[in-house]
This record gives sequence, structure tokens and C-alpha cells, in this order.
Amino acid sequence: MKWMGRIGGGLLAVCLLLGGCRQEQVTQINLFYTADVEGFFYSRPEPRLDNRYSGGYGILKSFLEKQTDPFLLFDGGNWFGSSPQGAMTQGTFVTRFLKEIPYSAGAVTAADFTFGWPALRGILRE
Repeated sequence: MKWMGRIGGGLLAVCLLLGGCRQEQVTQINLFYTADVEGFFYSRPEPRLDNRYSGGYGILKSFLEKQTDPFLLFDGGNWFGSSPQGAMTQGTFVTRFLKEIPYSAGAVTAADFTFGWPALRGILRE
């Protein structure tokens, strides 16, 4: 009788191992991350690239629209720190673009408080 318990336990272990080794389809999810946009929402001539236009949310949006695999998009904050658009609009300019880009989540950094909590609260509310 003892040997039946051992055989039964062994068979159970083999079944569990074989069931755990079953092949399942792997789902790929791409992760994308932006950070330190600093108000440079539009493409601009880039001196390091022979003044070809580079960057901006339009290029990012176009890139994301071409993705065929599912993705998550995260942002690391510092949205409007050092550009003329950021300074002139005190950051409200960013909401226009963030409504167009499918961000999954974002962070707020100390630089995002440049124009004070009331300005940032209005941006986040929109």
C-alpha cells in the first residue's frame, strides 16, 4: 500500500510538471517613455543633424500610430521648462498635445511646478 502512495504522488508530480511546461502564446507589449520635453512640442531644425527637423509630438504621434503591437507610453515630467511656448503659456500649451498622445501614465517633477501649483493643477485637471 505504501508503494501505491509513492506511485500516485510521483504520477501527480509528473502531471503537474507536464501541465506547467505547456506552451502558451507570449503577448508582447512595448514600453515607450518620454521625459524632459521642456516645451519643445514642435519639430525643430537640429544642428547636430545638419539642421534637419527632429523631435516634437507630431513625430511621436506618427510613430505611435504605426505600432502594430500593444504598447504602454509613460512620461517622466518636465513638460514646459525651457521653451518659449512653455514660458508664454505657463504650461497650458502642453494640454493640447497630451490630449492627442495616448499616455498610459505620467510623473510630475519639480520642474513642472515652475509656474506654481495653481497653474499645474489647471493643466492636470484638463
